[in-house]
Amino acid sequence: MIDYKWIRPNMDLYHIGNNCEHVIVVANSGRLDIDFYKYACDFYDAAEYVVHYLGEEAAKRYDIAKLDLWYFAMVYLYRQSLELLLKASIFQTIVNTTIQKAVVGEIRHDLKRAFEKLIETRNLTIEKSENAKWLMDYLSDISRLDSESDMFRYPFGNRFKLLFEKQTSISLIATHPPSWHIRF
Repeated sequence: MIDYKWIRPNMDLYHIGNNCEHVIVVANSGRLDIDFYKYACDFYDAAEYVVHYLGEEAAKRYDIAKLDLWYFAMVYLYRQSLELLLKASIFQTIVNTTIQKAVVGEIRHDLKRAFEKLIETRNLTIEKSENAKWLMDYLSDISRLDSESDMFRYPFGNRFKLLFEKQTSISLIATHPPSWHIRF
């Protein structure tokens, strides 16, 4: 029996015991742009899996409890994917690890700040692009409500009350229309 809690002194995640049947290797490329892009794709795929489960199996069975419970997890997964994709794009330009750490400290989880940093590092302008303006407005709206990326991770915090002071109906179809077939 494996004890996944690992409650013992001096826990070492890299220790492999002599009789260990399960060896896990966490491998990264060593480049944040590549690793964050991969993580963004993984978070997106996980969100897609959840939304399809909710829209197909859970909805067919009228399993409202699953729809209610998994909706916010799905939104968090999409949001995390977007955050990592923005950071991956920034780190295609900023390759110095010291500066990368400073950038992560500066933007933290704020999607609007991340997009602004991407515009700054790539010397881009958004005034001429309706799509870029729309994206800035969209990310600004998300950041206004969830700049710390905790709205859907920790639903019992003080900020959560800002969104749901009364019962709110949320459309799964509006969140993920059947016509969406996006892949990074």
